[in-house]
Amino acid sequence: MLTAAWAYPAPTGLVGVQAGGVLLGAGWLALHASQRMLVGVRTAWTLRSDEIWRCPHALARPVFRIGGLIVIAASIAAPAVPGRTTEAVPLTTLAVLPAASYVFAVHERRRTP
Repeated sequence: MLTAAWAYPAPTGLVGVQAGGVLLGAGWLALHASQRMLVGVRTAWTLRSDEIWRCPHALARPVFRIGGLIVIAASIAAPAVPGRTTEAVPLTTLAVLPAASYVFAVHERRRTP
């Protein structure tokens, strides 16, 4: 199933620019999200404390901004960009944040006696 999905061309042009815009918006929203909202890096680790919630979300802002800008640039320069940058960047961005929340939670657990 996954190999069939990779047979289709990567999103370019307007769709890629819109996807980059969504990432830029997610970066802004991540900074303003609270634990009681439906958005954010909602893992078991981030929901434990306010400090662990803030750390991955502070990291999310630049990660999503850079990812969004890369996707927009790759969409505009699609013929010159090899591979599937417009899909790999958002997937990588989304994989970094739960891993970062785990790292922050482990660090917090070691600090707390």
